[in-house]
Amino acid sequence: MYSSIFSALILKNCRQQHVVCLLFLMMIPAIAIAQAVSVTTIGPVFNGAGDLAVDSKGDIFVANFFSSTITRVSPSGETSIFINSGINGASGNEFDPDDNLYQSNFNSNQISLITPDGQISTFAGPANGIVAPVGVTLDSSGVVYVANCGNQTITRHPGPLQGTVFASGNLFQCPNGITVDDQDNIYVANFNNGNVIKITPAGEAAVFANIPGNNNGHITFANGVLYVAGLAGHQMWQLDLDGQRSLISGTGTGGNLDGAGEIATHFRPNGVDHSPDGRILYINDVEFPDSDGSSTPNIVREIVLHDHRLKINAGLNDAWFNPATNGQGFFITVFPELGVVTLAWFTYDTALPDGDATANLGDPGHRWLTALGTIDGHQSVMNITITSGGIFDTSTNIERVSDGTITLRFENCNSGSVDYNIPSIGRQGSVPIQRVANDNIALCEALDAR
Repeated sequence: MYSSIFSALILKNCRQQHVVCLLFLMMIPAIAIAQAVSVTTIGPVFNGAGDLAVDSKGDIFVANFFSSTITRVSPSGETSIFINSGINGASGNEFDPDDNLYQSNFNSNQISLITPDGQISTFAGPANGIVAPVGVTLDSSGVVYVANCGNQTITRHPGPLQGTVFASGNLFQCPNGITVDDQDNIYVANFNNGNVIKITPAGEAAVFANIPGNNNGHITFANGVLYVAGLAGHQMWQLDLDGQRSLISGTGTGGNLDGAGEIATHFRPNGVDHSPDGRILYINDVEFPDSDGSSTPNIVREIVLHDHRLKINAGLNDAWFNPATNGQGFFITVFPELGVVTLAWFTYDTALPDGDATANLGDPGHRWLTALGTIDGHQSVMNITITSGGIFDTSTNIERVSDGTITLRFENCNSGSVDYNIPSIGRQGSVPIQRVANDNIALCEALDAR
């Protein structure tokens, strides 16, 4: 995206310089862009210069290398202290499926096991091969692997106070970040150069990819790809499992500018992990400009991976409702060929009718709202129409009046939301919705996977 825009500008301004332009364009590096993303700072500034890990509830736990604290950050940015003693040089960390946190202690050559209620015990130490540990990860069997910067090794730990060297050698240059893919291959991001090393389950290691900047932070696996923090290069990168590199965000100039990936800036991004559903990356940047060179304070930022949001498709055609308001609901119909979606909302008036009010058919409080909008990825902004003047099964002149908007969003194939704004009654709100029946979920998921 960057290079194509840049090339177009050059072509526009040098059409008369054919040879010079051609040579210049050949010198422009082709930068593959992973996808359209947005980068947003969440929460306040605090000291959190180590790695970060996300638990099963979506909270982010940020370690501070220069103290004994781990800070919990909610997805909305609220912070609280989770641990403030008992660790030393908190660097890499990772959760197991039970939300126990494995925390590296760089200065004391230990891996701490921290329970969800904050109880700390020693999981591994020097006798188990731990020397200046940084990254921690777990394979599908729950075996723990540690990247040891102090002696260029990856150690394997099948249980507490157990450990052996799994891989070592000159390929590892202060191994820093570490993660595991869905086939239990291990990937290690070096701190002292830009290489990412792949280690097979059999222990065979080789250079897998290289990240610009010659200095990597941490690495995580989600959505079938790897996400790497290019610390010195001030950028976030994606690697597919063939080792092909593409840029997620960051111009390469240090800063903390929020916005779309092509304009956002990072400053020494280090930790990286993903939300439980894989749709958001969380990273910790150093607050720019770090005039004292301390790598603190820090900020947590979210990178929304738009391509991983469910796109509206015909598998969403169904009856939907909110269980909290049973007896009301929505009929949603998607027309992919036209690029539009329609919604019919069966509901009631804003107040009960008078006791003596009657209707020849149905309840006098029954109301239908209809809406139509164009499809925009995972959502549609729809115009609400109110109809009146009709008589049951009779041709009459119907009056249609536009009255506000509905924003229809889908998080997955069985959950979404209807955000409404109806000026005539002064009402705004949001209705969570789910299907009445699940028959079409498989179709929705199949269409989304195309």
